[in-house]
Amino acid sequence: MRKMAVLAVAATLSVALLSISSIVLASRQVSSQANKRIQATAAVSSVAVQEQTSALTALVHSYATRASLVADLAAGPGGVADLDSQLASLVATGTSLSSAFVSDLSGTLTSVEPSSPNVVGVNFASRDWYKGLASS
Repeated sequence: MRKMAVLAVAATLSVALLSISSIVLASRQVSSQANKRIQATAAVSSVAVQEQTSALTALVHSYATRASLVADLAAGPGGVADLDSQLASLVATGTSLSSAFVSDLSGTLTSVEPSSPNVVGVNFASRDWYKGLASS
């Protein structure tokens, strides 16, 4: 009888150890698969963001180098209406753009779309986002 009890305990311990090792192995496999999927998703997201940023940069560059935009800027206050129209066109064209602005070299906004008179004339040169933009 005692021998049967010892065998039962040994069998129970064997099953418990097998169960624990199976759980640990399964947990490692699930974690490994989850990490691989996260890495793949991050890689795809990175490529998508890079493509969107490149497309947006090209769009903004194409507007910034337009002869008509340069002429509107050179016209000073007389070109503001046309400049506003071009900024409105840029925002309408770039679906990922919510606004666009032009500033002078000192960082003072001269035109903004959508129109926001309370920021036209405000200097943003001290702001980190403007410093980063100006440096690039």
